[in-house]
Amino acid sequence: MNRREIRRCPFKDPPPSPSVTPKGGNRGNWDQGERRRQRSQSVFGWRDFEISGSHTDITSCAKEPSLSERSIWNHTATYRPSLYRAHCDRPPLYRDRYGAAVRTVRLTGGRAASHLLAAGFWILLAVRVQVEAAEMGSSQTSKGTGRALNIGAMSPRWLFVLAVLLQAQTWGWSLTPRKTVRFHGVSEVHQSWNRGVSQVMTLTLDESRGALYVGAREVIFSLDLSNIGKELRPPIFWEAPADKKEECAQKGKNNQTECFNYIRFLQEYNRTHLITCGTYAFQPKCAYIDLSDFTLDTNNLEEGKGKCPYDPAKGHTGLVIDGTLYSATMNNFLGTEPVILRTVGQHNFMKTEYLASWLNEPNFVASAHISESIGSETGDDDKIYFFFTERALEYDCYTEQVVSRVARVCKGDQGGARTLQRKWTSFLKARLLCSVPELQLNFNHLQSVFTLQADQWRSTQFFASFQARWGDSSVSAVCQYSIQDIQKVFDGPYKEYREQSQKWGRYSDAVPSPRPGSCITNWHRNNGWYNSLELPDNTLNFAKKHPLMDDSATPSRGRPLLVRKETNFTTLAVHRTLGLDGELYDVLFIGTENGWLNKAVSFGSSVHIIEELQVFDRAYPVHSLAVSTNKFLLFVGSLSGLVQIPLADCSKYRSCADCILARDPYCAWSLNRSRCVRADELQRTVLLQDIQDSDTSMCEAQYMKASKKFVILS
Repeated sequence: MNRREIRRCPFKDPPPSPSVTPKGGNRGNWDQGERRRQRSQSVFGWRDFEISGSHTDITSCAKEPSLSERSIWNHTATYRPSLYRAHCDRPPLYRDRYGAAVRTVRLTGGRAASHLLAAGFWILLAVRVQVEAAEMGSSQTSKGTGRALNIGAMSPRWLFVLAVLLQAQTWGWSLTPRKTVRFHGVSEVHQSWNRGVSQVMTLTLDESRGALYVGAREVIFSLDLSNIGKELRPPIFWEAPADKKEECAQKGKNNQTECFNYIRFLQEYNRTHLITCGTYAFQPKCAYIDLSDFTLDTNNLEEGKGKCPYDPAKGHTGLVIDGTLYSATMNNFLGTEPVILRTVGQHNFMKTEYLASWLNEPNFVASAHISESIGSETGDDDKIYFFFTERALEYDCYTEQVVSRVARVCKGDQGGARTLQRKWTSFLKARLLCSVPELQLNFNHLQSVFTLQADQWRSTQFFASFQARWGDSSVSAVCQYSIQDIQKVFDGPYKEYREQSQKWGRYSDAVPSPRPGSCITNWHRNNGWYNSLELPDNTLNFAKKHPLMDDSATPSRGRPLLVRKETNFTTLAVHRTLGLDGELYDVLFIGTENGWLNKAVSFGSSVHIIEELQVFDRAYPVHSLAVSTNKFLLFVGSLSGLVQIPLADCSKYRSCADCILARDPYCAWSLNRSRCVRADELQRTVLLQDIQDSDTSMCEAQYMKASKKFVILS
């Protein structure tokens, strides 16, 4: 990108010598006024901006900011003095493509947006000053009568607008990626695969075997995890028979797009077999794949009802836990019977009630198994969480809407003896809230959920992507939730429907004992209830009528991690990595509806979008993502095929400053080799990295000894 330097400085020359003090004036008063003028310029005109593409290039020849100026910038524009010092009164940090020294620092992404928001804040303040001045009357204004801005006396409307601007600077509102890489740039480092296959539906990693299993329309592949262009085994062609396809078409389905066997479920069943389920021309079937020779016995198919959707377009999620299949899908041809089911394995068959208060037109998105029994002082049970959207019943007819939900069941649930026979006694659900309250913007359409498991289950985090409409614009967001916050919601009050008022509200009467919807714990066993079959009817009846919790599961930070306008997020994956500073960073890979991939890093209360990549040459939605930590690769699936790209392409950062400003936890600048390399570089070298502050002053040799932000690897 061609850049032009901006050499116009907002800071003026020092005040003139005493010999040019205004006639009849007081030198002290003049100095005080001049300093006030310079401070005013530093606030209202401290930078010249040049917007070019997705970057904001800034050059300054200003002096070191004063303490008062720095405090103002820190408050209004999240300005970092370390970045200022990196290019004020210092030698050039890097050279341009022609080798010429350029004193330019790229201030991009969230930081550029933050400065623009700060400018908006001060503009609104200035407008408000003019409004108040006009209210005072022109006579006072002509006499030079000053009036201090009384923020406390401002109207609530003004305070609300200013508060939104200030708060928006501290979180990821409409962040802009620092770099935009189009397809021709991405294709230099990625590998693609399609084999003429359409509708890639599932991706399953097998790190131990170095394999990637791909389920598509009527075919299953076993690909080399290091090179997806290489097939480890011949593909399995699992087609629906011609008579099944004809029957499907006779029932009114499209024989060009729907009457096929779409592979919707593909997971490891045990160390020797995979379990897979397909729509099978609207007559779902399941089968097992022998991993020793990668074959599927079509003569021993199992009924797939309740394990796989009939319709390939319907939402579905499933898990295999200790040989038992947990699935959430539609249980009939018409797609009108939603069910969360437990089949296959040693546990009893279990499912949800066919009640609208349990599931009402849901679209299932994701599921997760959390081993909460490990280290539990109360003898708690493992739980399976399900994420979905549904049409809410708790709102009146004027505000009826689709909302996102999180539900959970206990792994050891055996149903009730009389009430809720072979039905979940532990089913509870709550609203999954992701919103910007001050903008009255609710993200109700859940798109995907990624479960980030840690060494301790209490540290488990859920990352969810959402879509919403805001006026005429499409807006997407990512929210983060902790398992402990979700637990508190399920331990909280219930919501109930009140017949007399015909409204929903918080249940305020006495709750039966033992608590409805809870798992069997040591307390239950000590009181004579050793499994759910022994629970009393009053507890089970209450659980049947009160599956919804009154409280909502809210994001960990009270608001989204990041928000992007004019973008539709479709799926996401998260990888936690260790930075050179010893801190853990969450790297988010977010797929979009038009075939792009956003890569962002989360640290503290901030999020930085490192780059956006056009991974497909056409606008195919990204349907699936999988991260291989062993191979340092990301796999991206869409309707058109599969793409393999490295988690980071550090070589594209050509200078030390560019490498540091990228704030990519996977990359660091090598002083020995004078290039940007992977941060896990094993050769002895000095690596520079600063994720949180992106302080490029460490690139200067004379400051290396004083810097604490470099690591020597041996």
